[in-house]
Amino acid sequence: MRRLILRSFQSPGDIVMLTAAVRDLHASHPGQFETDVRTSADALWENNPFITHLQEGAADVETLDMHYPLIHHSNQRPYHFLHGYPQYLEERLGVKIPVTQFKGDIHLSPSEKRSVPLDGHPLPDRYWIIVAGGKYDFTAKWWNPASYQKVVDHFQGTIHFVQVGESGHWHLPLTGVTNLIGKTSTRQFVNLMYHAEGVICPVTFAMHLAAAVETRPGRAKHRPCVVLAGGREPTHWEAYPHHQYLTTVGALLCCLDGGCWKSRCQPAGDGDVKDREELCEQPVQVTPGLRIPRCLDMITPEDVIRRVELYAQGGVLSFGTLSQNGAHESPSPQTAFQTASHDSASAGLVPGSPRWEQLPGLAREISVSTAGEFWCLGVTESTDGYSIHHWQSDHWERIEGYAGRIAAGVDGQPWIIKRNHQILSLFNGDWISRPGFAREIAVGSNGSVWCIGVEEVAPGGGSVHHWNGTDWIRVEGAAVKIAVDPAGEPWILNSAGQIFRRSGEGWELLPGLAKEIAIGPEGSVLCLSPGVSPDGAHSIHCWNGIDWNHIPGSASKLACDAGDRVYVTSSELAIFRAAIKSECL
Repeated sequence: MRRLILRSFQSPGDIVMLTAAVRDLHASHPGQFETDVRTSADALWENNPFITHLQEGAADVETLDMHYPLIHHSNQRPYHFLHGYPQYLEERLGVKIPVTQFKGDIHLSPSEKRSVPLDGHPLPDRYWIIVAGGKYDFTAKWWNPASYQKVVDHFQGTIHFVQVGESGHWHLPLTGVTNLIGKTSTRQFVNLMYHAEGVICPVTFAMHLAAAVETRPGRAKHRPCVVLAGGREPTHWEAYPHHQYLTTVGALLCCLDGGCWKSRCQPAGDGDVKDREELCEQPVQVTPGLRIPRCLDMITPEDVIRRVELYAQGGVLSFGTLSQNGAHESPSPQTAFQTASHDSASAGLVPGSPRWEQLPGLAREISVSTAGEFWCLGVTESTDGYSIHHWQSDHWERIEGYAGRIAAGVDGQPWIIKRNHQILSLFNGDWISRPGFAREIAVGSNGSVWCIGVEEVAPGGGSVHHWNGTDWIRVEGAAVKIAVDPAGEPWILNSAGQIFRRSGEGWELLPGLAKEIAIGPEGSVLCLSPGVSPDGAHSIHCWNGIDWNHIPGSASKLACDAGDRVYVTSSELAIFRAAIKSECL
C-alpha cells in the first residue's frame, strides 16, 4: 500500500477540486492507497472518509506538491477543472484515475445537517447566498455592485439573500440582505451552503461549493447557481451542468478563441507581473473609481434575474411571487447604494472637501514617517501577508518581504508585523527580527514605538506595550488600534471603539467612537468613525483639542505626514492625499 501526503496551498476553490481527485483515486484503486493532505483549507476535509493521518517525513510516506498543468491547455482541450489534479496524479503515480462525479467531495456530519446555518445570525428557512465581490488580486472577476443590488431589489419579498465574502477581500455591503461578510469560517460557510436554496456568484469558491455540497432533503436535487463568468475562463473548464453559467466567451475579440485568463482591470502598483501582462484589454469605467471587464459589463441585472427565474419556470423551485410566465416586474427604486456619490474614484470624497490627489496603485495598509517617507502594503498576497512598497516621487518601489501591518519609523524605515505576529524592522536594507509578537504597531515622530500584543485583555482588546530599545515593556490597558503622538504618548481604540490617550500613568477617555486612528508628526490626530457609509468606507474626523471636526468624505485607512496632509485609501483600496490642516482648526 502506498501512503501519500498531498499538498496544495491554492485558493479554497482549488482545494474543492483536490477533494474530488482524492475521492476518484480511491474509487479507482480501492485499498491501494492511504492519503493525507496539507492544504490551505483544512476545514474542507472534515468527515472525509479517505483521509488517514500520516506522519510527514516518515520513511514509507510520499509527499507530493499538487499542481494542475492541464489549465495551460484549457482553451485547446475539452476538460473540466475536475480533471486537472487527477491527470497530474496519473503522471506521478503511474495509474489511471477517471473522474467519477461532476463535483467536489465535501462531507457533512449528521449534527452539521441538523444544526442552524450560523448560530447567532437568525436566517429564514429558505435563502440564497450572494457573493458580490472578490479578491483585490483578481479584479477581472468583479461585476458592478449596483447591478448586484438591482438583482436583490427585484426579488425583494421573494428571495431572501445572504451576502458572504472574506473580510479582507472587496465586498461592498448590499442593502436588503443579511450581511455575513467576514462572519463565516470555511466550515461555517459549508454549513451555510448546505441549507442554502441557491447561489449567485462569480467564478469563485462559492460556485464550486454550490456543486460539491449536497442539498437538504426536500430541496432541488442540484442546488441552483447563477454564475457571472464573462470571458475570463473557458466555459467547459469551469461550468457545472446544472448551473446557469453566464459567459461571453466568443462574443468579444479578446476572448474569441477561449478564456482570456486576464487577472486585473487596473494596475495595482504592487510590482506583480499581473500589472504588466495580465491586464484586461477592454475595461469599462462603471464609476470614477471602478473598472470592470467589458465581458462582465455586457451581462445585465436582467440577465441574472432571468436565469434565477428559469429555475422557477422549469419547476425546480417555487418562489411564490414571480410574475406570470416569468415576466419581469419593474425594478424597485434606486437604493442609497446605487445613488451614493462616487466622486474622487469612489473614495467617498465629495465636492467641497479638500483637494484630493489620487496616487497610483492599491493599498491595504498605509503609513507615513516624520521625514515624509510613504509606505504601504499592496494586494499581492503570501502566507506572511501582503507585498511591501515604498513611494518614490511618482511610483511604488517593491521592497522584499510581506507583512500584515506596517508603521514607518522616524528614520523613514518601517516596522512590520507578519501574519504569524512576528515583529521586524528594516535596517540598512535588511529585516531585523525583534522580540515578542504583536497584532498592531505604531511609531511616533520622536521615535517611540508602541504595539498591541497578541495576548487578549478582557475587556477591550490586546495588551499594550512600549519598546525600550531592546524589549517590550507592558503598560496597563487594552486596545485594538494604536497611534503615537509627537510626545511619544499612545492614543488607542478599544474593541468598543472608545478613544483613549495616555496621560501620566493612566488613560484619558476622549469623546466619540472610532474605527481607525492616525497621528501626524506635527500632532494632527485623525480618526475614522465606526459607521459604514454607502460606499463601504468610514467618515473622516480631525481632533481640534476638544472634540472631533468632520472632514467631508470617507475612507477605509488613513495616515498623516509632517505637512499635515492626510493620506487615505478608499473601500476599493485606491490611494488619495490632501492638505487638511485648516480642517482641524
